[in-house]
Parts: sequence; C-alpha cells; structure tokens
Amino acid sequence: MVQDVQKREGVDESVMKQKFPLTYRYLLGFKELLLRRAAFRKYFCDERGMPFAPFYSLYKIGEYTLAPYEVCWREQAEFFTCAVTGNAKVAGKARLSFLTTN
Repeated sequence: MVQDVQKREGVDESVMKQKFPLTYRYLLGFKELLLRRAAFRKYFCDERGMPFAPFYSLYKIGEYTLAPYEVCWREQAEFFTCAVTGNAKVAGKARLSFLTTN
C-alpha cells in the first residue's frame, strides 16, 4: 500500500521515485486509468479537475485500515452476523484469524 495514512493521500511522488522506484514505475503503467477513477476526481482534484495528490491516492484509507483488530460484517444477510479479526501465527506463519463470531 502506497498510502500516507496521516495525510490521507498517496505517498509523495518524490519519495516514491527515490525510495521505491520499481513500485513507482509499475504504478506509472496505470496512471491514465488511475486518474480517471471517479473517487480520485471527486476527492483528489480541485474544481478545475487538476489533481492535488499523487495519481495513486486512495479514498477512505486511514490509520484504522492498519489497526490490529477490525470488525467485519456481512452486508446482506438475513441475520446480523459479525466477527472481530486480528493477526495470529499458525505453524510459525502470520495469518488472519477470526477472534469472535456472532
């Protein structure tokens, strides 16, 4: 993920070019497509349509996205069903685990 969760936009392009040149080059291959996204135009462009954030910026990504525990629920279900997820080690490897279900 190339998102700066404090600034709530993509990591500065100058940082990407310097520290992560291969990732930046990969993202450049999708630049035109990423610039055309409706959410990008709505949240990361000014009223003239000029971007003010890196073209790979994502909407609704913040510190909560990287929280150690998250609550998940089914959007469409007959009954409300939810779970709390967290990280666990299984056979020495990191895995996502469901801690509680309802």
